[in-house]
Amino acid sequence: MKRFFYALALSIMLTCTGSLALAQDTSPIPVDALRVLVSARTDLELLAQEQLGGERPLGWSGSLDINNGSLVVLIRLDLELLAGRLFDTQSRPSGWFGALSGSPYLTASDIRHDLELLADFSLGSGMRPTGWSGGEPIARCDRATQDLAYLAQTVGGWTYQGDSAALDYCQQTASQLTEFDADTLRARLGTNTGAGGGATTLAGGDSLLRTLGSVAYGFLDRSAIQRIGIIPEEETFTALARSYTPFSRMTLVQGDGFQVYVDWKTTTLSEAGFWALPNVREAGATPFCEASWCRFTLIGAGGGRRNQGGSRAVSGGTNMRIYYDGDLPEGALVRMEVCRHNTRAQDPECSPATSVTLENGAVVLPSGSSGSLLQFIMPYGYNRARVESACCYTTEIYISYVHERKRN
Repeated sequence: MKRFFYALALSIMLTCTGSLALAQDTSPIPVDALRVLVSARTDLELLAQEQLGGERPLGWSGSLDINNGSLVVLIRLDLELLAGRLFDTQSRPSGWFGALSGSPYLTASDIRHDLELLADFSLGSGMRPTGWSGGEPIARCDRATQDLAYLAQTVGGWTYQGDSAALDYCQQTASQLTEFDADTLRARLGTNTGAGGGATTLAGGDSLLRTLGSVAYGFLDRSAIQRIGIIPEEETFTALARSYTPFSRMTLVQGDGFQVYVDWKTTTLSEAGFWALPNVREAGATPFCEASWCRFTLIGAGGGRRNQGGSRAVSGGTNMRIYYDGDLPEGALVRMEVCRHNTRAQDPECSPATSVTLENGAVVLPSGSSGSLLQFIMPYGYNRARVESACCYTTEIYISYVHERKRN
């Protein structure tokens, strides 16, 4: 009974915490936050299985509905329920962040921090269940270290030196940041200490830009999942906006026949110019690529893509591996591989599916990832969708109804 009232109180607390709400939220979750949430959900289930077996605390949702804008709240609630089960309902491990309002990405990162902390306290420092995916190493550290590392890395070019898997990673990071030259940050930020006061000015003014070498990849999304090709050194372009996500270096650029995302450090864009750019979420981005160097060319009003490379056409019935992760109102949540040879062969040479275009020309964007494979929501039954990987593609696919859960 005590645990029931604790779960109820926690539910009310989360509902009243700023922007967090347990009611169905129809606003989409940004891809950067979704990737953190999907990974956290799978690891949370692994930890619960390790500690409780098949049992789950009262009120456990187990939700992985990526179309529910309240997914971050539901996962946080399950994390708190597990912590309350493993410890006293009123106590938490030292350094616990807890449920705080913020952007979806920041609240998802807080979940990852507390999940790693809970694993340390319940299993032993650095011990994790088999199959644990983990997150960014910096997510294990306190907020002050995270914020300073972000500033030092993105503005001052600081990088961590050492083993990111070390048990004392956070202590080493804090120590290295303490030794980092603060004057570098001030110089890179362009701090004005003149008579007008300590105002910080970021000099923009970067006009036509170019790439630095042959490693400037263009992407159709700021999470760097949908790689479109390598921008040639002779191409010129302008910077339009940048991602405001912590630790992200993705910049929206536009040139002749393309508008794509690129890592600003692979271009001639200055750091001051990067920081002066507006938020890409407010810039009305419409990424596309019709230049000759693009791996894909956009065709049709629906935005379907046609592969321009020499990839091989294969059968969707014999040359695909499909992994079913869940059933959603829109269809099945799946991960897919397209294989050069029949999957029954000794070495089928399979590659992860990177893009999906339905028969009507609609592009199916990744909903998240699990392990090294992207997740897509696909309609059940047979359809002539084009599924592409690095090696090959198919123009037909069958999603089995056997995996569909019965609905009332």
